[in-house]
Amino acid sequence: MAILHLSDLHFGRVKKQDETEDIFVRKGEILQGLLESIQKVQIHIDHIIVTGDIAWFGKKKDFDEALIWFRNLLSITHLNGKDITFCPGNHDVNRQYWCSNTNINYKDIDKIDELYKYDNVYEFETPLYNYEKFCETLGVEPFHYPKNDAWVSSYSLGYKDITLSNENKLRIVSFDTSILSSIKGYPDDKMVIGQKQVYELKKYGIIGENTEIYKI
Repeated sequence: MAILHLSDLHFGRVKKQDETEDIFVRKGEILQGLLESIQKVQIHIDHIIVTGDIAWFGKKKDFDEALIWFRNLLSITHLNGKDITFCPGNHDVNRQYWCSNTNINYKDIDKIDELYKYDNVYEFETPLYNYEKFCETLGVEPFHYPKNDAWVSSYSLGYKDITLSNENKLRIVSFDTSILSSIKGYPDDKMVIGQKQVYELKKYGIIGENTEIYKI
């Protein structure tokens, strides 16, 4: 089993902003070089996992740029949208659409944990609209999470089982830390995952001591 792990590609950033500006000026060259390096790998890649910050501002133009690059990636790896998994990062949130809960302090652990309940996370869908459309357009398989004993689809959090080329199963679980970044004024360096999501997935046997399927 070979998993290609990518993160923090930040499509959409073009302006010179800080001491890293020289790197971002060369962004196109670097990303093309990454594709060429991946193409030279002599092993078959079974699945691609991208752990957040596909975009820079979470805007449509960011994801339009990303869509072109990821289609090229899938082409050179001979994979399709079902063979790639994303989870969002704080830069994938479009902060023009703030979450309605604006009075959360990073020290309010009980309030934060309540927000992260699967019954409540739908309130955070709007700021991730462009991210979700990007996943849908690329043909990505969504995750699923439990809500009122039913299963809800999401490109941000939950779990999904995939079948590898050798017919083995792999379970991928996503805990979306970007949720809190859609709260106005919330500090980006205080992201957490939701404890209640962990408990729910354990209750349904998705994660935990079950060793029948390998989990990431």
